[in-house]
Amino acid sequence: RANSAPPPLGRVLAFLGAKGGTGTTTVAINVAAALVAQGKSVCLAELRSSVGRAALLLKLRPLVDLGNLCPLNPADLSWDDVQGQLLPHASGLRLLPAPQSADHACDISEALVEALVSYLAQGADYVLLDLPASWAAANRAAVRRAFVTAVTCEPDAIGVHCARATLGALQQWGIMGDLVGLVVVNRGHTPTPIQMPQMRTETQAGVLGAIPPASEPLLAAAKEGMPLVTLMPQHVASVALRELANRLSGDRVKAMQ
Repeated sequence: RANSAPPPLGRVLAFLGAKGGTGTTTVAINVAAALVAQGKSVCLAELRSSVGRAALLLKLRPLVDLGNLCPLNPADLSWDDVQGQLLPHASGLRLLPAPQSADHACDISEALVEALVSYLAQGADYVLLDLPASWAAANRAAVRRAFVTAVTCEPDAIGVHCARATLGALQQWGIMGDLVGLVVVNRGHTPTPIQMPQMRTETQAGVLGAIPPASEPLLAAAKEGMPLVTLMPQHVASVALRELANRLSGDRVKAMQ
């Protein structure tokens, strides 16, 4: 068994919710699929200690998940251990799902995050990390390994408040400037959403992407178990998600103007 991983090769992108329910998993899945469509190999890892939604949204039935890796000593982790938990999806992405039952609930350590990210980045051009809305040590370890961290939030007063607080936590961890930006997800629940210039002003952060409402199309995509960008590539939300993927895959990640 290998006790240490070779240097990672793939680009790591972290997706962190400013609060729960902002569509972080949906954004991560669709960016992953958009990158696959560019001919890239992509792993999506749900670094959540309890049940995640990615497998459900992709209509996968995992027999393995992150909970299988949590009991292992991170120093003894091997590529075979990690690869054995990856599920292939018809879109081309590979998923490391979060625990699917209480029997597999686990505490994710910083050391496990470090080892997982290192191994995943050996076997993919891009590793996307779907992170819960938390300032836990595991998230700190994850964002520190990321090329850029995308903070998902909604365009309303609560979204701005939570985004500011989350950006403050990231700044304390040394994640600031071009290393972080907002993905503003308009879920269609806000009658008068805050506009992008005001979001930038109130959060003092760049906006990496603005995703328009797509409730019904996203429900249809979940029913088919396919990312929206794959199922309905011409939908306005799919276009926005592909633009976000293009921005995150550039040599330098630049915020929207």
